[in-house]
Order: sequence, then structure tokens, then C-alpha cells
Amino acid sequence: MQNIRHDWPDDGGVWLGRPLPVEVPRLPTGDLVLLTGVLVLLCGNGPAVLMHRIFGLTMLPVWPLYLALYGAVGLLLWARVGVAGHALSAGLPALLVSALPLLSTLWSATPLDTAVQAATLAGTALCGFYLAAGVPVSQTMRLLAIVAVIAPALDLVAIVAMPSVGIEQDGPWAGTWRGLHDQKNGLGAYAALQSLLLIAYARSTGRLDALTVTGLILNLFLLFSARSTTSWLTAALCIPVVLAPRLLLWIGGRIFAVGIVSFAIALLIEPDLGTMLLQSLPGMVGKDSTLSNRLPVWAVLAPFIEAAPWLGYGYGAFWSEAMMPGDLFLSTIKFLPGSAHSSIVELRLGLGWLGLAVMAVLLLSWISSLWSCDHPAETDPDRTDLAPIGHTLLVYVVFQSLTESLLLTRNDLVWVLVVWISTRLALAARA
Repeated sequence: MQNIRHDWPDDGGVWLGRPLPVEVPRLPTGDLVLLTGVLVLLCGNGPAVLMHRIFGLTMLPVWPLYLALYGAVGLLLWARVGVAGHALSAGLPALLVSALPLLSTLWSATPLDTAVQAATLAGTALCGFYLAAGVPVSQTMRLLAIVAVIAPALDLVAIVAMPSVGIEQDGPWAGTWRGLHDQKNGLGAYAALQSLLLIAYARSTGRLDALTVTGLILNLFLLFSARSTTSWLTAALCIPVVLAPRLLLWIGGRIFAVGIVSFAIALLIEPDLGTMLLQSLPGMVGKDSTLSNRLPVWAVLAPFIEAAPWLGYGYGAFWSEAMMPGDLFLSTIKFLPGSAHSSIVELRLGLGWLGLAVMAVLLLSWISSLWSCDHPAETDPDRTDLAPIGHTLLVYVVFQSLTESLLLTRNDLVWVLVVWISTRLALAARA
């Protein structure tokens, strides 16, 4: 089949610098509508939240809905099977990470729970591969911008029309907004992410249109209303990166190197400095000494991680009703967490050192591809248009993962974006 070079010059699209085996046309309207609906649905856990808050259901039968939508995306991907194979081979690290939860069914403490959750995670990854394989980058960026306007609008509708769903009703954060999320941190994290996607879209097009302005107003309003310190800090870190990634990383890298050397010298002079900083750091970022009860949660989970260090308990198995040590949590920290609130801890629980190692390979591949796009060979055309969103998502994912279970999350837009950008960058780096 004839090789076709894609530069999509009509709307600021990105040329990946390598001929693809088949042509990737712009999506028809029907495909765009379906994909928009799927991505909006993944901006939070609306169906699960609604069923729990309104109907009081704790066992939430929403996975058939997600599987049906992922099946439709899979059919679209199958229609572009030639390009799909090219993208899957380039995005092999993302493919391996997404497939490992399915493999963990073999050693899972609750195989059925793991199988269902791993299947929906595979569908989530499928959406990312479809964006990488079948959609021009310029069209993907506009699609994400549209999603970043619709999603916060739906959150506001839930807050105003259904306060019992959209607003925290009790506990220390009663009265704060959560939208179509489990709690305020989820709303804050997505408001920050969607703001960054809109800024990246405006940067790629070189203009600030009505779509971008509307979305930014909605998301920044929700970001501050959610009162999520981590999300504020993430946005503050990432906005400069998306605007000037190479300059910021050049400056930041040198500041980081000087800081590490200075800190090492300070430790030699005052050995207790590290302990003093660790004790004061939470207060410096508006947190209490327990990092909003995260440290006690991690302390409870530590013995369980040590009991299954290499493979974990299976993807999602630890938080099943059959496994979760509810009495232990209630006796020590007085509440039941819904996750480990750390991607590292979550990976160790579900997939052990194996999962953490495979995830590290994905992140290193992502960084390597970014380096290639930032430093193209003299004979290569400019392929740096992917770099701003690639750098920004990397900083966002790494920073948020420290205190939230963000990586390898099923039915979630973040994992779609991780698979999409890591695969797209790998395609660019192959040139």
C-alpha cells in the first residue's frame, strides 16, 4: 500500500515525521460525537456517583455501560487496523502496562473482581490507542478542548441541580464542591487537567477563541471552589511548562541540580535538616502533619504490601469487599479510604514490584521520546509541536501521583491521555 506523509497543514496539525502504512483521514461527524461522549464520561465517575448518591447502591453495575462504549471504540480502531498495528508497536510500554492487570487475574485474591476491572481498564487504554492511531493530533487537541468545556459544565449542573450529589454533605470538608466526583480532590484534579488541555490547545492553534475562554473560566472557577491544595500546586507547576516547556525545563533542570548540591552540603553541616524539612513541608503547602490522613492510610497498608511484595494482590483486588480490612481502618483512622491516595502505593498493592517496574519503563520511554522531539536531527523537520502537551502531562501525572491514585485507573480520562501521548511521542521519536 502506498506510503502517505501526513502533515495536516490546514489547521495546525502535527506531522509525526514518519510515513504511516495507511492514510489517517479526519474523523467523520458520527465518530467525533461518539468519541466526545466517551471522553466526557471518563472525566470523572458520574454514573457511579449518581447511582450511589441517589439510589444508595454500593455495588454499582455500571461496567456494562463502559464495556459497550469501549466496544464501539474498538470497532472504530479495527476499521483502521493498519495504522493501529503501527501505533501499538510504537506504544509497546503502554500496551504492556495496560495488559498486566488482565494477567494479574492469574494470581489475584479475587479473580472475578480483577477480571471485570482489568477489562474496563483495557477499554480505557483502547481509547488512548485509538486517538494515537486514528485521529490527527490537531483534531485530538480540539476534541479534548470540547470535552474540557462540556465536563465542567456538567459538574456545575450537578452542583446546582443536585446538591446532594455535587456538594460534600458531611465531614471536615462539608460544603465544598465535588461535582460528579467522589470528593473535592477529584473535582480539583480534573479542573486543573482540563485547564491545562485548553491552554495547550490555544498554544497549538495560536489563538484564544470563545471555546477556550469559556472552558478556562469554568475550570478555573471549579478549581478554586474545590479547595484542593494539590490541584492548585499542580496547575501552578504545569501552566508555565505548557507555555514554554523547553525554556522552563532548561532553567528548572539547572536550578534542581544546584538545589540538590546545596542540600547535600547543608546536610553535611546540619544532619537534622532533613527531618526538620519533612516535618515543616506539609504546613508550607497548606496540609496538616498527616497530609490529610494519607500518612495513616499508608501506615495501615505497609504490612499488606510487605506480605505480597512481588506481584501484589491482583489489580483492584485489595479494595474488594472480600479483601479490604475495614475493621482495621476504622479502628486506626476512623474512616474507610476508597484508594491508597498514592499511585506508587496503589501499584505495589495491586501489581507489586512487577507493576511498578513496568510503569517505570513506560515513564522512561515517555521521557526518551520527549527528548527526541525536543532535539530532532538536522535532517528531520521540526517535530516539537507535541512537546508542550507531552511535557505538561508528564509533570501533571508525576506530581498528582504522589498523593493520588492516578496511574492505571480504569474508566478515567487520565489513563487515556497517558496512553495517547506516550504512543504519539513514540511514533514521532521513531523518525
